[in-house]
Amino acid sequence: MSVSGKDKIKELAVLYYAPLLRYAASLARDESLARDAVQESFLKLMNEPREIEYPKAWLFTVCRNKIFNELRRSKKFADPGEGPDSVFEKEPDCGRAPDKSAELNDGVERVKMITRKLGAREREIVRLRFQCGFSYSEIAEITSLSKTNVGVILHNAMNSLREMFFSEIGKQLNQY
Repeated sequence: MSVSGKDKIKELAVLYYAPLLRYAASLARDESLARDAVQESFLKLMNEPREIEYPKAWLFTVCRNKIFNELRRSKKFADPGEGPDSVFEKEPDCGRAPDKSAELNDGVERVKMITRKLGAREREIVRLRFQCGFSYSEIAEITSLSKTNVGVILHNAMNSLREMFFSEIGKQLNQY
């Protein structure tokens, strides 16, 4: 998809503003910096003279770079995954029975807790893949890693999450 025209920019803003803001907040840990970075990313897209073939990945890359540059400049650099845990955000309960909602919320909290144990790079790649829905190629472009490296990191992260999850379940079963 190439970007051209104000209508296309509006369409991209409707599609990607919220996910980009969640991602930016997870990196910046500062709401105003996240909002500024997202706004500047869209402004840069509007003023980009060349056609952008993959605007979603381009926006995330520009936003990520903006945040990292600002954090470095202000000497507040944090690891990419140290922000709010928005990988698995709560979904609205959509009329679920209270006991089912409580179970779901408990499960989400366990997943968040386990995900926090991953390294910063792994958390960022898990976020990009499962929260934002990026392909390995897009994640590679955003993070300046090779596609193969992204695959290896994601594979290892998922194996670690699986092991931590089953370890956690084992601990809970032993309590009963």
